[in-house]
Amino acid sequence: MDGSAGPEGSAEDRRADLAWTSIGGLVRHAAVRYAGNEAVVDGRVRIDYAQLGERVERAAAACIAAGVERGDRVAVWAPNTLEWIVSALGAVSAGAVLVPLNTRFKGTEAAYVLQRSRARLLFVTGTFLGTSYVASLRRAAAEGEGSGPLPGLPHLEQVVVLSEDAPDSFRTWKDFLTGGDSVSAEAVAARTASIRADAPSDIIFTSGTTGSPKGAVITHAQSLRCYEVWSELAGLREGDRYLIVNPFFHTFGYKAGIIACLMRGATMVPQPVFNVDTALANIAAERISVLPGPSRARARAAPRPGRRGEALRGRGRGTCVVAPIVLSGRAWGELYVARDEGLPDFDEDDAEFATVLAAVVAAGLAQNDRLEEARRLAFTDPLTGLANRRAVDMRLDEALEEHRRSAAATVVSLVVCDLNGLKKVNDTLGHAMGDRLLERFGSVLSLCGAMLPGSLVARLGGDEFCLVSVGPSADEVVRVTEEVCLRAAELELGEGVACGVASTGDPIGPVKSSRRLFRLADAAQYKAKAARSLKPVVAGRDTAVVRLADAKPGGPGERRRFRGRA
Repeated sequence: MDGSAGPEGSAEDRRADLAWTSIGGLVRHAAVRYAGNEAVVDGRVRIDYAQLGERVERAAAACIAAGVERGDRVAVWAPNTLEWIVSALGAVSAGAVLVPLNTRFKGTEAAYVLQRSRARLLFVTGTFLGTSYVASLRRAAAEGEGSGPLPGLPHLEQVVVLSEDAPDSFRTWKDFLTGGDSVSAEAVAARTASIRADAPSDIIFTSGTTGSPKGAVITHAQSLRCYEVWSELAGLREGDRYLIVNPFFHTFGYKAGIIACLMRGATMVPQPVFNVDTALANIAAERISVLPGPSRARARAAPRPGRRGEALRGRGRGTCVVAPIVLSGRAWGELYVARDEGLPDFDEDDAEFATVLAAVVAAGLAQNDRLEEARRLAFTDPLTGLANRRAVDMRLDEALEEHRRSAAATVVSLVVCDLNGLKKVNDTLGHAMGDRLLERFGSVLSLCGAMLPGSLVARLGGDEFCLVSVGPSADEVVRVTEEVCLRAAELELGEGVACGVASTGDPIGPVKSSRRLFRLADAAQYKAKAARSLKPVVAGRDTAVVRLADAKPGGPGERRRFRGRA
């Protein structure tokens, strides 16, 4: 395995994207430059950088043999393990775009991201934290017309379980790797060399706090340049031993962990779940020198006072000042500032300033946590995990403002769905089954909504859901809504769904507020429900719907009242 030169020499030469071009190029470089250095310690398994390079090359060969092309999406849904490192780096070395999945996702959430990213290949762990990821995913995507291992995910061609056992339609990790034996090392090297620096390297999805998860596309050049600078500022160096508790599915674990270690030749010690006793044991047994993370985590896992001097000396530090970060009696962590040996000691003024600064940091952290939790609760439906009405109102207001600024060029569409048969399920089978029906339909709507970039899927309340689309044409939205109706009719519970569509891309007249768009979609949905239509009714293509929506209220005897804010 050939390795290119690292970022050495002039300032321009030190640019990581110019030195390595891609993350795959970085892996090949690290395998040569740090060949004998210990690369990964995962339980009883210890491998050096040369061995890591060989494993990644074999995984890349297996990806190529499986039909993965440059630009294809490959997802990983697993905790911090050596298999995560090898499978992910193997995929990007083959030119794939990595899609890490949050290990706290439910099956429906993981299926949504897989659908949205159109992943062709998935690496998944068997069981983690008492949850069978394979079983939860099979439940979430069991229904659909796809011919692959998960019918509800038509783009997903293969699922590889990172263990020795797998269901009949899935592959084991060993079988997958064996499949790459027919691909030569030259072919793998050529594929890696063909990856451009400006090509996408990964899509990082949010957790979906304000609705459905949203993905950010990041290139190889951005990843390499950013985390070369991060490694320099963090003081990471060859020989460091890095306890990576930060989840690999997050950039903190993947980029500031795996990628940073590859750049500097540090040893990776992955830990799947943060546990104080386990972290302390790893710190002692593996002589850990790097443990980044939130201040609370560092404080809980920091060496005990008797070990502080030893830890300082191990890092080449001569003196330090430590101020506790405490708010309302709660220990948040420590503010830790150190100076190298030979520099002046800290004095009392330094210690006093550090105490004040620690108090400011604690207040900021506490406020950030409170705001984040409040935001999550404010914009999420607790049963389905979808967005709620408040999130829909905010999204529609923003979308219609964009529609006005673009002189009506930006198409804004609203789909309102009324789930049929929920009351009957509640009355005959109980509310637990009714809740299950709501969750299953929410999953169907999320999967279909993923076909529309930038869409928001929400539960309005009761048996009513909606989808907000910004950008795609009215025809695209109608096609997706037809798919929603088709899949809802296949659910084992319920009696299908009535859907109404209102889009500024259709002749519905001027839309100055979200209220009118809701009235139009509502009127279309009620017509679909009255006709027991198996397809959506579209406002504007049915002039009677527009007349109904724009008619004055019929007085107190009117059965329905259009929703919408005044």
